[in-house]
This record gives sequence, C-alpha cells and structure tokens, in this order.
Amino acid sequence: MTNTSHVTILEEVCPRCRTSNHQNKAQRLLVNECGHELCEKCVEHLYIRGSAPCSTCKMPLKKSGFRQKRFEDYTVEREVDIRKRVLKDYNKVESDFETLREYNDYLEELEDIIFNLTNNIDLEETKTRIDIYRKENFKSIQKNRVAQNKQEAYLKEKRLAEAKEAEERRAHEKECEMAEEMEREERRKKLLDQI
Repeated sequence: MTNTSHVTILEEVCPRCRTSNHQNKAQRLLVNECGHELCEKCVEHLYIRGSAPCSTCKMPLKKSGFRQKRFEDYTVEREVDIRKRVLKDYNKVESDFETLREYNDYLEELEDIIFNLTNNIDLEETKTRIDIYRKENFKSIQKNRVAQNKQEAYLKEKRLAEAKEAEERRAHEKECEMAEEMEREERRKKLLDQI
C-alpha cells in the first residue's frame, strides 16, 4: 500500500476573464460589497468611469469600493461589509438603554437586519426599517459616532504611546547589554594583563 500525500493549492479564477493565479502569479482577486470577485485588470477595465453594475449580480458598484479579499467564502466577505455599513447607524451601546432586555432586543433587531441584507430576505422592508431608524435616531447616531471617533483616536494614541515606550525599552535594554559586554571585555583584558 502506498501512501501519497497531496498538496492542494487553491486556484483563484476571475469569473469574468477566466484568468487564474496559476496562469498569472501576480493576479489578485478583489471584492466589493456584493461579495463577488474580479481580478484587478477586469476592475480597471469595467470600472474605468468609476461605477458600473456587478458583472454577476448587477448591483451598482463603485471602483473605489473594491478591495483585496479577506475571506475564502464570499458570503462571509459580504456579511462583514454589510455589518460594518449597518453598524455605522446602529451604534448604540448598553448604557443607551434603561434595561438589559431593551438592549438585547436592540441587538436582536440588529442581527435580523444584517441577516436579511446578507441573505437578500425582505430587502425593501429591511431598507425601509433602516431609513426609519436613521430618521428617528439621527441625533443619537451622530452623538455616538463622535464618541466612537474619540474612543478610536484615544486608542490609536494609546497604541502609539505603547509602541514608543516598547521601542525605548528595547533601546535601553540594548544599551545595557552593550555596557555589560564592554564591562566583561574590560575584566577580560585586566585578567590577561595580570597573567
């Protein structure tokens, strides 16, 4: 009985031009909010004017919305994009609610919306629901966006300060190591001189 091992290399093929990464090693597949893939050359060709419908689902897309693929499964890619888009408006936090039950109901509604948009269920009704929510909660949406931006700026500043501190610590450790090495070399020279 022979045991053969097989290496499976995922071949990525552009659905429009049918070029694969096997044929063109430099090829990169890009995705947009609908989740369908195109190679960079097809994106350049199809979206030369900036916007056009998706060649697969006909959803109106912009060239600037294409980015490198992060997930193998396009439905995951699509859900992540939809989630980011919806969370820009559905940005309340637990402290915005009087009870935990109200907050959990809000989160349940949010997940229902994301599920519907991801799976193309009751799209018009779901979009209308989002529009109504935007109008009714405009002030709190704006307030929470400002708070989120402040939090993000604070966290970015904190990460930069931590990185700077870590770099300074590494530089100090290196200086200490060099000083110790010089000290050891001095002692070695003194011992040799004594002999």
